[in-house]
Amino acid sequence: MADFLALNADVVAEGFFYGRLYDLTHYPGAVRGKNPDGKVYGTIYKLNNPGEVLPVLDDYEAVEEGLYVREKIPVFISGKEEIECWVYLYNQPTDNLSQIISGNYNKHLRK
Repeated sequence: MADFLALNADVVAEGFFYGRLYDLTHYPGAVRGKNPDGKVYGTIYKLNNPGEVLPVLDDYEAVEEGLYVREKIPVFISGKEEIECWVYLYNQPTDNLSQIISGNYNKHLRK
C-alpha cells in the first residue's frame, strides 16, 4: 500500500486527531474521542485522484466488511491548524484490546 500511495498521493504533513489508538497485532485501530482522551498521530496525504484512490483504500481497510469506516473529521497540523481529512476509524469493540498510549503506531513498533 505504501507504493500505491507514493504513486497516487503526496505527503502534506504529519498530524493528529483526538482519539485512542489500539494494537490489533498486525496493524493499528484508531477510534475518535474527545480532547482529554488522547491523540492519534499519522501522515496526511493529498490524493491525486480521490475518485479512483478511495475505493482502493476502502478495500484495503475492509470498509465493506465493517472492520473500519471512513469518516471526514478534523485533523490538526502542527497542533494548531485544523483541516478536514478522510480517516479510517476502527469499527469493532475495543474492550479487550491494548491501547497504544503514545498514539503513534510507528513509535510503538520501534519499541
